[in-house]
Order: sequence, then structure tokens, then C-alpha cells
Amino acid sequence: MVSNIDNKFQIQLKYDPEFEELIADGKMPDGWIKIRVNEEYLIGSEDHYVESIMMGLTLVDLLKAAENTLAGFSGDVELLDSGTYLVIEPHEEGTVTLTKCFSPNAVEDQRERHFDPFVITKDDVISEIIRVTEEWRDDALDVNPDIETAEWFKNLQQWINDVKSEYQ
Repeated sequence: MVSNIDNKFQIQLKYDPEFEELIADGKMPDGWIKIRVNEEYLIGSEDHYVESIMMGLTLVDLLKAAENTLAGFSGDVELLDSGTYLVIEPHEEGTVTLTKCFSPNAVEDQRERHFDPFVITKDDVISEIIRVTEEWRDDALDVNPDIETAEWFKNLQQWINDVKSEYQ
């Protein structure tokens, strides 16, 4: 079942306790994430974030899914080490569906999914992914401006730039 268009899509991050220490050393920290549509959580809950190891990779996966969405294709994000996936798929003009699932099979086969999708405007999804990745990037740069020379960080920045240029 696909609902009417939902209008509030939000990604929230919580940093690993060692965020500042790892960023200061040029390393990628773990983190926690929750994603909600209106008042319902796709990932996590009001009081619970889902752990995602190597948060920089999760953010790049979100940006890759955003790029696929801009091109009219499906994209998915695996929250590393949690067994949770978020699938973003084209829907009607200007909208996408977001569906949570728990296996690679469910990512590929809608019949394997146990949760109903949410319909969100494509703009809301893309702009929120850009917002949260830029915020995380800026927080890392505030801790260690030299982090921008780390290869994994340059990759994150390149994905942000690419998605922003395609989105505008």
C-alpha cells in the first residue's frame, strides 16, 4: 500500500563518542542515524538511533542514492552493521517512495518487504540528504580543518559537490 504524499522527511545523526578524537586523527568515525517521515520513523525511533559503522560511508551511500534518484533510478542505503536498508524508488512525477527493509533480497524484490512505503517529494529527499551530509562535513571540519586532505573525506566532499551540481 502506498500512502498519499508525506511532507516531512528528516534525517537525524548522533555522533560516536569518539567523533572528535577520530576526526582529529583523520579517521572516519562511526555514528547513529534515525530517519522519519512526518511523525513515523523509518529508521530508529524517537528515543533510538540505529548504529551505522563508518558514518562517512553511510553518508556517501545516501548521496549515491540521491544521485540515482535525480537520474530517475532506484537507490538504496545499507546502514552498515545494523542489517537495515533504506530503498528510494521513483514513483509518480516529482515523487519517490522510501521503504525500510532488512535484507538484500528485500532491497531487490518488493514482495520480500514487510513495511509499507512512504511517498515523498523528490526535492524533499534530495535537499535533506544534502543538508545532513553538509552538516556532518562542516562539523568534522570544525574539529579538524586538515581532515579535508583525507582520501575518504575528499570522496565525501566530491559526492556532495556532484549531487548539488546535478540538483541545481
